Amino acid sequence: MSPMSTLSLPSDFTDPLAHLRRLHQQIRDQLQQLAQVADRLAASGGADLDRQQMSACYQFFSRDAQQHEADEREDIFPQLARQSLKLADQIHRLRQQHDALDQQWQAVALMLAKPSAIEDADQFRDQCREFADRYRQHLDAEEEGPLLLAEHIFSRAELQKIGRRMAERRGLRPPL
Repeated sequence: MSPMSTLSLPSDFTDPLAHLRRLHQQIRDQLQQLAQVADRLAASGGADLDRQQMSACYQFFSRDAQQHEADEREDIFPQLARQSLKLADQIHRLRQQHDALDQQWQAVALMLAKPSAIEDADQFRDQCREFADRYRQHLDAEEEGPLLLAEHIFSRAELQKIGRRMAERRGLRPPL
């Protein structure tokens, strides 16, 4: 495992789809942490700055979630989109959601990176809640559609190649 990683995942990436499912759970956990931090901050009128948790959320979504998105964008989605027009349309919508989530993340990230600059704790809470809600909906759409199908579509060789690329993206030794 990468020393910078906040995830408790195996570093061999021999099952890249299982890795993505575990990362989805990690994302859900971090979204809950983000919402709790934002709720506490708003409830305290801006006085309860949990800088450590804010930093952990910032690091996770700036690094691990971005790597996850790259896994999907570069390795999973292109192969799935070639399977059918219907699946290509689903992938197109998921990519649009990625773009929208990235924009929302940029707004939240600015405040997480410098919590003392948060002027309106209620607005911060609302932005965090909206980001979390949209991200959860996006994860559900991935899991109920393309990622579920990927288990049946990808060959063992394709999964091995995907696993190697995911490991390399993180600077880890690829699986054999």
